[in-house]
Amino acid sequence: MSTHYLLMTLCLLASAPAWSEQHCPQDIDGLLAHQQLTREYEQMSFAVQHIGEGDQYSRSERYEPLRQPGQRWVLLELNGEQPDAEARERFARQRASQGNPLLGYLQDRQADEFTLIATSESRHTYTFQPDKIEVGSGGKNTLNVAEFVRGKLTLLNDPQVGCVLTVNLSNPKSFSPRTGVKVKTFSLTSRFLLDPVSGLFFPHSSNLVLRGRAFLVAGFDVMNRATYSAISLAPGRNT
Repeated sequence: MSTHYLLMTLCLLASAPAWSEQHCPQDIDGLLAHQQLTREYEQMSFAVQHIGEGDQYSRSERYEPLRQPGQRWVLLELNGEQPDAEARERFARQRASQGNPLLGYLQDRQADEFTLIATSESRHTYTFQPDKIEVGSGGKNTLNVAEFVRGKLTLLNDPQVGCVLTVNLSNPKSFSPRTGVKVKTFSLTSRFLLDPVSGLFFPHSSNLVLRGRAFLVAGFDVMNRATYSAISLAPGRNT
C-alpha cells in the first residue's frame, strides 16, 4: 500500500450530500470493503482550489480520469492568473502518478493493520502506521517521512452531516528526515463524506500544518487548505 502526499498536493471540499445511515460502515471491515470498488474511485473526477496561508498562494486544478495518463491533472489557475504552457506541463508531470486522494489512505490495507482505540454508538476511532508519506516538491526533493508519522482514522455517524471519515497523520515528536532539516510539526487532516447515492466516500476537506527549520537557518511555517468541488463519476457508472 502507498500513501502519497506532496507538500503542495493537499485536499478538499465538496458540498455535503444527503445522508442515509444504512450506508455508513459500522467498523473498519465495512470501510475497507469499499476498496473492492477501487476502479470506481479511479473514475472519480473533481476540481480543487488550494489556498496557502503564510506565503499567500493559490492554485486551482482539475482531475479528469478519462484523459490519457500524464494528462489527467490540469492546472487552471496559479496565484489568480492563467498559467502558461510551461507551467501547465510541469504541473502535469508532477501529478502524473496521482489520482483519487482516498485510494492512498486505504488501498491494499488489511483490517488487522488498524487498532481500535475508542468506540461508541456513533463513532469508531483507529490508529495505524502509514508506510509511505512523501513531502517535497517532487523528484529528488521528495522525502518519505512515514517512519516519523502516525495515523488516526475515525468513522462518525453525524446526524447533521452524515457519514464522515476523518484521517489524521501527525508526528508524535520532532524529527529530521534529512541532514540539516528538522520538522517540529507535521499534521495533515483529511475529511471525507459518504455519498449515499453512489456509496462512495467523496473528498470533503483537508488541512496541512508543517513547521520546522532547514539547514539551520531558514525556518518554514506552512499552512495549506483546499476545497474540492464538481465531484462526479465517469459516464456509464451504475449507481
